[in-house]
Amino acid sequence: MVGAGVFYILYLDEKIPVLEINPVKNNSWAQMFGLSQLCKFKVFISANIEASTQPAQGDPALDSHVYFDDALKKELLAILPDK
Repeated sequence: MVGAGVFYILYLDEKIPVLEINPVKNNSWAQMFGLSQLCKFKVFISANIEASTQPAQGDPALDSHVYFDDALKKELLAILPDK
């Protein structure tokens, strides 16, 4: 989540789980602005990345795409409600 998308957290029920996925380092705007306190918020940092072909931020870590792997699968399954 970046930019205005972070502020959607304002409209979530506090019981809603949110998983923010970041490449290489924690760059969570929700945490920077304190919005992560409004819901069940967790950051997942992945090293399973590939550089973007259209870099926009000038930081290789931020100009990368995270790829789905078993570690990300585990994090996603952990936030799903029990059935």
